[in-house]
Amino acid sequence: MVVWYGVFDELLQSYVGRQADVMDFFADLAGVTAGLILFSFFTFRPASLIVTAATIFLLTNLAKTNPAELVPFSNAMFHLFAYAFFTALWIQYIHHYLTRRPPQFKWLTATLALPVFLLLAVKVSAIAMDRHFGLQNLILAAAGIAITVNTAFIIALVRKNFTRRSLGGKPDAS
Repeated sequence: MVVWYGVFDELLQSYVGRQADVMDFFADLAGVTAGLILFSFFTFRPASLIVTAATIFLLTNLAKTNPAELVPFSNAMFHLFAYAFFTALWIQYIHHYLTRRPPQFKWLTATLALPVFLLLAVKVSAIAMDRHFGLQNLILAAAGIAITVNTAFIIALVRKNFTRRSLGGKPDAS
């Protein structure tokens, strides 16, 4: 089905002002093959993290055109929401596979580690490849990470206090 989607995607491009390209079709096939291999070795959550990180890295550093020059607003929103989405996936992964639970310092450290590492890797790679990844994109990506982590932390605090109250205990003073 995905191969046929790639065929029709290439054939229908003339209706939106583009031309069919055999290399685009082979890129589609490479993506499908990589996805099948990835999901053969990993469960959903780890595979989702890998795909999301790769998408962020590739769109930022290896795209043919610079999205910042084409549509600055959508480029800014991409960095904000892509890193927020990646961080949310990482928080779900931590919740299901690691022993760290919010709201603890170890949880906060673990939650920030991978998204910040991805952000730094993308920034360093962009500098090395002479790609545009300015301060605005860096700030928006960091904001996406921070907003997601803070939201998860607040939700964890509320749940913790609600659980204690419903069990007849006293809520934390902290």
